[in-house]
Amino acid sequence: MKSIGNIRRNHAQTGFSMVEVIVASLIFSLAAAGIFATVSSLNQPSQDSDEEVRAVFIGKQVLESLRTAVSANTWDTGPLAIGDTYTGNSIIVDGISYDWVYAVEADPYGTGARKVILNVTW
Repeated sequence: MKSIGNIRRNHAQTGFSMVEVIVASLIFSLAAAGIFATVSSLNQPSQDSDEEVRAVFIGKQVLESLRTAVSANTWDTGPLAIGDTYTGNSIIVDGISYDWVYAVEADPYGTGARKVILNVTW
């Protein structure tokens, strides 16, 4: 005579039922959709970051060109004359136009130094 445990072992099914497969597929697809939504939402801040880095690089180039243009002869009349505002030509990188403007102010402490306020927009 067979015991109940032996009967169950002989008739046990292997594999997954259709309901288990559908539930597992649903859980996997929800998890994959969440991951995809997260990754795609990270793309926009990355694009903004690239534009900011380009703007900083352009600003650095403008300041470097000002540094090389400074001399005792052009200190009060050149590109660093106090009170003047200068607008540069647009620079296009990857289809994005970067514009820059800078203004020159006197040092508030009376040292004779100049303060350059530079804005790069895109």
